[in-house]
Amino acid sequence: LLPLIRVTPEDFDQLIAQQIALTDVVARELARALGKTAREWMALQRAFESTRPDKKEAYQEAAEK
Repeated sequence: LLPLIRVTPEDFDQLIAQQIALTDVVARELARALGKTAREWMALQRAFESTRPDKKEAYQEAAEK
């Protein structure tokens, strides 16, 4: 999957490990590589965050760095 979505290996690893949230850029790459739209990928991210409020705060902090 990594070669298809044009993100750094570090970002990919952190995304898979749920250490960072999906970004608009990665959502567009997933849409291009796997289908659906970037909006749909972001909706999945928001749905995940709504079930894990502990992760949402961590994601926001990571995005600010």
